[in-house]
Amino acid sequence: MKKNQHPARLFLLVIIGLMVFMLLSMGPSNNSATMKAEATRQAIIEETEKNSPQIFAERYNDEFETHVGRWIVSSYISYLDSEALEGRRSFFKDIHYLYTSSLQVIDRVLNDYLGENNGDSLNDFNLIGYYVVDTTDNKTDHHITNSQKYKEYVSKDTSITKKDNTWFIVVQFDKDGKLKVTKSYNNTRSLVIQNSYEEQLHEILTSISNNDDTLANLEVNDIKNMTFAFIVTEDMGLVSTDPVYDESAVHLVYHDEMLNLQNMYFTMSMFILIAFVAFYPHKRIKETKFYRTLMSLPIELMAFSLMIVLILIYTHTLSLGGDAASALGAFFIFPIAYLLTMHIIFFFKEVSTMGLKNAYLQYSLIHNDMKEIKKILIEVYHYLANDNLEPTDKGLLRIIFLILLNLLLIVMFNSLGLFFYIPYIICLFLIIFRKNQRRIEDFLKVKELTTNISNGDFEEAVEKDNLGVYEPLKGDLINIQQGIEEAVEKAMVSQRMKNELITNVSHDLKTPLTAIISYIDLLKNENITEEERKNYLEILEKSADRLKHLIEDLFEMSKANSGSITLDYMDVDLISLLKQVEMECQNAFNEKHLIIKHHFSDEKVLLPLDPQKTCRIFENLLSNVGKYALEQTRVFISVTDFESRVDVEIKNVSKEEIDYTPDEIVERFTRGDKSRNSEGSGLGLAIAKSFTELMKGRMHIDLDGDIFKVTISFYKNNNA
Repeated sequence: MKKNQHPARLFLLVIIGLMVFMLLSMGPSNNSATMKAEATRQAIIEETEKNSPQIFAERYNDEFETHVGRWIVSSYISYLDSEALEGRRSFFKDIHYLYTSSLQVIDRVLNDYLGENNGDSLNDFNLIGYYVVDTTDNKTDHHITNSQKYKEYVSKDTSITKKDNTWFIVVQFDKDGKLKVTKSYNNTRSLVIQNSYEEQLHEILTSISNNDDTLANLEVNDIKNMTFAFIVTEDMGLVSTDPVYDESAVHLVYHDEMLNLQNMYFTMSMFILIAFVAFYPHKRIKETKFYRTLMSLPIELMAFSLMIVLILIYTHTLSLGGDAASALGAFFIFPIAYLLTMHIIFFFKEVSTMGLKNAYLQYSLIHNDMKEIKKILIEVYHYLANDNLEPTDKGLLRIIFLILLNLLLIVMFNSLGLFFYIPYIICLFLIIFRKNQRRIEDFLKVKELTTNISNGDFEEAVEKDNLGVYEPLKGDLINIQQGIEEAVEKAMVSQRMKNELITNVSHDLKTPLTAIISYIDLLKNENITEEERKNYLEILEKSADRLKHLIEDLFEMSKANSGSITLDYMDVDLISLLKQVEMECQNAFNEKHLIIKHHFSDEKVLLPLDPQKTCRIFENLLSNVGKYALEQTRVFISVTDFESRVDVEIKNVSKEEIDYTPDEIVERFTRGDKSRNSEGSGLGLAIAKSFTELMKGRMHIDLDGDIFKVTISFYKNNNA
């Protein structure tokens, strides 16, 4: 058996030998490519220096312009230090009354500004040529400079000779502080320098404000009657003067040379391998495990893989002379190419011995996996032949059609694209097919959830379920579930309120009826005095009136809810009506010593309303004030006239603790005292709210501690 493995080891040694051949060949090739790239670099440099000389001033004009604003500020501060009585502090307005600490902050910020380069030597104006002069009344003796030779730039003569190695700019501030560029190498616009100058001022003021917030409003004095000249020469060494050329062209030459040499040596190694495998005895290698393992792979897969590998190599995608990733990929792909080539040659040897048909059936994917492929094709056929395809399924088919059309166009322009896109389309379709199966499973899960919800099973937690492609519907399902739960809860609350309504109606009807029956029995006694008889009759009358008002309120509430009330609209003066109802309730207010505060004028406020219903609204609200307001407190009544509506606001302090919500207090038979000891039906606010809404108005209640405030809004167009 060991003897039979010798051919396999021999073939592996051949592959290793070919890899060594490639590596050794690429070593000298690297030197050759490097030399050719260096020659290309020198040629580009010579061509650049010969045909495209880089003029110093033109090359760095934009860069120098961005520094002019900083040069102006820095040189002006230095000028003030040498000329002005207060030095640099005179750069700022109204600093005579500042504290010493604030002045120290200003000095420190300016010192930092003058000494700050941030790695850019051009920020320091002392490293360039400058001439700064005060032009007030031609006082040319007031100036600072680092060389008198620069004086010519601030002279009236505008004809300064331009030199390739010298850049200059002259900026002048007139008597009004207006900036103007009078001379420059490249005709620089004044607006560019103005913006650069203002940016530097903003930087200084911001830095001062950050260090002392009391100086946030600090301002600078305008620079007036000053001329600034700045000169940068090539020999100052502030910027690089090396020739500029395209380094990428050099790398491209090196890369192309390495790839061409690699392709040549790889082709040579492939011919060596083909010759060796072709002439080696087939029977000897066929008996090895190496051969059986290699030939167990289907010929279609191996041929397709070999084509991909060759494309990657010959299209310069992977290279031993490229970057680290490309070289590593090439190092592993060359042995793969050799093994794939061996497989193809072995297959053709099998064809020569057993015929093409038999060899193909034995070593092909179709023969080995025919049953599985047939099963998948049948499923795909039934899927496509289904007449009940949903719109999403048809959409998927349209997408596949567009992809196939795109593939056809690609093949028309590049036939090699066919071998990439056919497997891609097959894989894509299978993925879509599988995803569709999962989508059906997700749909069934959603259907089960909706069925449970419709059956009233709210214990099923929708949040915890993963709905797959229907995950965006989870929010809607949760809202539906919560909506049904809330509806059920409201139904239960409605049933409870119905029961309470029956109980309250029974209680409020029973109380006056009980009093009537009791005092009728007392009146039957012949031994009572006349005074007692009168007292009993008064009580009977009050109980009868109370029962009457309760029944009337019930009828009013019933008609309001059914919408059978007829409204008689006319122009109503709210002010007069409110005062009238207030006078009717004055006795109740006096009994509790309530102080009424008005916040409205005596002018008429006319609105199209039903006067009877409006009067009833105010009667209910003000009578509630008389019943439930705390004694010896103030009651505020205000009328506000807006553009589209009129608001009537009544505010008082409740004598009982407010332990209910605004929605609860307007329910039928709800009172401010839950013990139900006070007089009233508990329908006052409910009737007021219903009548207000019938007239297209709105009633709003606000509760703040024991402060009770109700606001009635009537709209002028009566259509709000």
